[in-house]
Amino acid sequence: MNRFMILLFVLTMTACASPIQKDAPLVGRWSTGFVMSQLGPSMTRYTFRSDNTFDLSFTTWFMRASDSGPYHSDGETITLIGEQKTSTLRLHFDGDDLVLRDSDTYRLHKIGNAK
Repeated sequence: MNRFMILLFVLTMTACASPIQKDAPLVGRWSTGFVMSQLGPSMTRYTFRSDNTFDLSFTTWFMRASDSGPYHSDGETITLIGEQKTSTLRLHFDGDDLVLRDSDTYRLHKIGNAK
């Protein structure tokens, strides 16, 4: 229990210090739209909330995967602590687009506000 409280405190303090959180351009619903992947046409969607939680969905014709959990950012990186996987990605904004990069690059367009 003490480890959980310490981890929660560290994540909260990291999130509060985030330059992205200060201006909140990351908060919202984002989508790649339909793009070609190794699995055929696919769509990736992220929802980033102001309470530093996220939802992620990846959809193809025959498969759907999703994850959710807390996130925190530090400069040009964002760490997603999902139930399925923890990922650290590079991020930047290119005009109105959010660009996330790990081994792949995801160019996302804002499609709405987060709830």
